[in-house]
Order: sequence, then C-alpha cells, then structure tokens
Amino acid sequence: MRGSNRQIYDLLDTVPVRIHGWSMWPWLCPRDRVDVCATAQPKIGDIVVVLRGEEPSYIHRIIELNDQQFLSRGDNRRSDDGWRPREDIAGVVVRLYRLGLPIPLPSPYLVDISAPFLRVFYNCFVRPLRRFYRYLIKLSK
Repeated sequence: MRGSNRQIYDLLDTVPVRIHGWSMWPWLCPRDRVDVCATAQPKIGDIVVVLRGEEPSYIHRIIELNDQQFLSRGDNRRSDDGWRPREDIAGVVVRLYRLGLPIPLPSPYLVDISAPFLRVFYNCFVRPLRRFYRYLIKLSK
C-alpha cells in the first residue's frame, strides 16, 4: 500500500485499499482489494495496515501483540518487521476482493501450516517466472 495517512482512517469506518507487492502472497496478491476497518481491535493472526509516517504503509499479519507494541510479518517472509507501537496500526483487514469477487480471509492456522510449502513454491516457480516476464518486457522495449 502506498502513501496513505492516518487522517483517512480517522474519518472513515471502512477504507478500501489496493494491494501492491508480494509479501502476503498467496493470501493477498497485487491488485487485490481489501476493506480495512479502522475501529476493529487487532488480535494475533489479524491482517493489519501499518502506517510508517512519510514512508509507504504496508499490510502484514500480527504475530505477537501486547498492550503497547506489536510484531508483524508478511505471510511470504521469514523475518518479522520488528516491534512497533500499537498506534501504527491503522486498521484490521475485514474483507478481501480478488477480481471484484469477495474471498474469505484465510485462517491464521492455515497460514502457519501452509507457509513453509508456499514459500518454497514461490521461490522455485513464481519468482523465476516474474523475472522471466520482466526480462521479456525489457527485450520488447
């Protein structure tokens, strides 16, 4: 997610957000749209929008949470994002739309079980295909 700010989330209950990037693949893909509820209370396993001041925001899953801080990580990442203050959470993802159709959000337990296998699949098949696609685009220019 690029260049959003706190005021949007303070004004609206639910904010539509377009996904950019692959850090939450396969559950969230580029060009997916999610609805983010700014008033929902985050809990472990929730997918949240994290604000970073002037830097682009990002969407990751909460893996640890206490009264003042949280720890998040993308489903397609091995390392976490580091501890951040809870005030950086703009909202919780409540709905997912792919190609305009609503899709149920995956259970955090399903993510934990499948993440290692999906990471291997991504690194062995998806990433090389993306590189090859970029190479073809460069050749066509």
